[in-house]
Amino acid sequence: MIIVTGATGNVGARTVELLRSQGQQVRGLCRHPSHPDDLSVDLGDPDAIMAAMTGAKAVFAIVPAVENQLTMEHNLISAAKQVGVDHYVRLSSLGADPNGKDSVSRVHGRAEQILEESELSYTHIRANYFMQMFLAQAENIAQKKIFAICSVGSAKVGFIDTRDIADVAAIALSQSSYKGATLRLTGPSLMTFSDAVDMLSDATKREINYIDMESGEYQEALLSVGVSAFLAEHVIGLYSRIGTGGSAVITNDVAKTTGHPARSFKTFATDYANKFTE
Repeated sequence: MIIVTGATGNVGARTVELLRSQGQQVRGLCRHPSHPDDLSVDLGDPDAIMAAMTGAKAVFAIVPAVENQLTMEHNLISAAKQVGVDHYVRLSSLGADPNGKDSVSRVHGRAEQILEESELSYTHIRANYFMQMFLAQAENIAQKKIFAICSVGSAKVGFIDTRDIADVAAIALSQSSYKGATLRLTGPSLMTFSDAVDMLSDATKREINYIDMESGEYQEALLSVGVSAFLAEHVIGLYSRIGTGGSAVITNDVAKTTGHPARSFKTFATDYANKFTE
């Protein structure tokens, strides 16, 4: 059996779907399960995780960006080791570095260390900035025709479609050849956020205004709509790293793993255009 945490998110839901279509037995862990084989489990509860892990042979860990993320990571890894999981695949960040300047890099870097120190067989999937993160502003784009970000300037990004991440994860979970591997996943080309918004404008046939704010102004905007202080700082740190070129990376790992090229941002914009107009 394969455990997938975050089973209803952009990456997790597609991964679960792919694995089940291949005849794999999957148990999804999420806050609001909709499948009879899935469970609602608090990743901060070690006992609940242990119970959910019973019988698992592989794990795909997708852990939310929250203040106790590392505790959740530790709980999952510890339970996997105790129940005898054969392989542990973890969704990480392209910039993972335990000594990184931003919290996203540090948390993912430290989580990778914890996994390696556990002596479990592992695969790190380090993904670049998700194309689907643009969906977080879909309502703002639909209603106000505005996309706002901060601190990125003219830096380029190898945006990755989460459908490609899921395709890679399903393979890494099913094939032993990826044990011990670090896969660095990006889209097929480098582009700026402004370029991406222009593509969304073309796909939706509406002019979307792009705004690159100062970090302080952006933080105030996030806090005003209920984003926690932790998450606001977390996100701004990521954008600051992007602004210094930290995501200006292109790899061929999607194609090498799946046999198909990584999806382009144009494909994403076309496929999701209705989400930005509803």
